[in-house]
Amino acid sequence: MGIPTHSHLELADDVHLKLGTSADAYFYHNGSNTYLGENGVGALYIQGQYMYLQAAGGDTYIDMSDGDNGRVRLFYDNSVKLSTASAGISVTGDIDATGSIKVTQNIRRTVTTASESSNTHTMDLTLNDNFNVTATNATNTLALTVAS
Repeated sequence: MGIPTHSHLELADDVHLKLGTSADAYFYHNGSNTYLGENGVGALYIQGQYMYLQAAGGDTYIDMSDGDNGRVRLFYDNSVKLSTASAGISVTGDIDATGSIKVTQNIRRTVTTASESSNTHTMDLTLNDNFNVTATNATNTLALTVAS
């Protein structure tokens, strides 16, 4: 059954638009907030090729892209802070943790100076039977090894 409209469907506050045989899905506005929900036996799926969660002013908080192999990005002040990729995640900025951060592989930080693109400084923290810290660049090496 269809409802013919010429421009839009207008409902008063607190009037629920219910969908499904048992009215499992709903959409409504209570005068202050807007709700989209599902209260049946299934789940609520929101699908799209490209999806954005934005504030009313247009600032993006989350974007998801099926076109980029399922990439998800989290934003703060319109800057990407966390992005997923096939190899894991990329974080821009500091990570403050109140608990442990567990790493099962090596930690690597590589910085290339802007003045000399060939002057790369690398620091490796190797987690294995020994604790190793190795920093290398073109002129020197620093290593600390603690036997287990």
